Amino acid sequence: MKQPQLDNQPPEIICVGMALVDFLAKGVETFPRPGSTGVVESISMSTGGDAINQAITLAKLGHAVSLFGIVGNDQQGHYVINECHQYGIQTSGMFIDQKQPTSTSVVLIDAKGERSFLASRNSLIFQQGPEHINLDLVQNGVKIVSIGSLFCSEKLDLQALPALLKKAKSVGATTIADLICDRSSGTLEEMREAFRYLDIIVPSYDEAVHFTGMTDPIAAAKVFQTYGVNTVIVKLGSRGAIAVSRDWGEVLHVPVFPTNVVDTTGSGDNFMAGLVSGLAQGIGLAECMKLGAAVAALSVQAVGASAGVRDVQQVAEFIEAHTQQLTHP
Repeated sequence: MKQPQLDNQPPEIICVGMALVDFLAKGVETFPRPGSTGVVESISMSTGGDAINQAITLAKLGHAVSLFGIVGNDQQGHYVINECHQYGIQTSGMFIDQKQPTSTSVVLIDAKGERSFLASRNSLIFQQGPEHINLDLVQNGVKIVSIGSLFCSEKLDLQALPALLKKAKSVGATTIADLICDRSSGTLEEMREAFRYLDIIVPSYDEAVHFTGMTDPIAAAKVFQTYGVNTVIVKLGSRGAIAVSRDWGEVLHVPVFPTNVVDTTGSGDNFMAGLVSGLAQGIGLAECMKLGAAVAALSVQAVGASAGVRDVQQVAEFIEAHTQQLTHP
């Protein structure tokens, strides 16, 4: 693993959002009856959450990364910070809450690698706000600011993100964001101010349908564009991903790579990491999406969000070994 990056050196990429601890149970067939014990294939602990998943994979791909998140001053929080340092991820942007515990989730993985989550209703990650983000750390030299959790925290969405994204644009960074559907009161309209400073948004198909009401992914992407986002990439699961972009002037479909699915935890975050890596390298949109698809395919081959991807050489060899047809719908 890499040695920690010096926190006084500007990172290339800043990842913002969830950082927590996952307890992963692999091989869950049924829930045990009350008072009984169920047996699974394995139980392990790892870091989890979209922002830290992205950050770890980006660090493995050779990028200088900083993580902006919130953890408690407890054993789990120390574990998150130590894992970041193991991969050379800067943690000067991490806020340590002295009163509340680090967010923790239980991940149930079935025989097909599909996962379900159990999380605390009042989890610390849902409380991230402007007081937890140091805008002074967004400096010249930052190429990408990646938001992992739109609609996770109302304070983050409505109070922190407009200022953060505006600051990112002021230093010349590209801004990109993923979504979640957990905050049911969230709407695209209330995000309009933040979207003014957002270059790329990457919803899943279900998220795109939820927020736009459109079942056609291209139509859904065009709804997002009416709120000011130039490039919309919709993740389609086993069908790959589709992009609608004003900046690149094209519509693209990138299929998935064939892979052996063990655990799909963090596959979307790893797609984002590959995509962001390509953006940081300055390559074209199609190649960025192809890189994202390759990283996602590798990530599902091991238990946990970060274990399947080793380094940039592994990803390059995987892409070279597989033929993938890009199409223009």
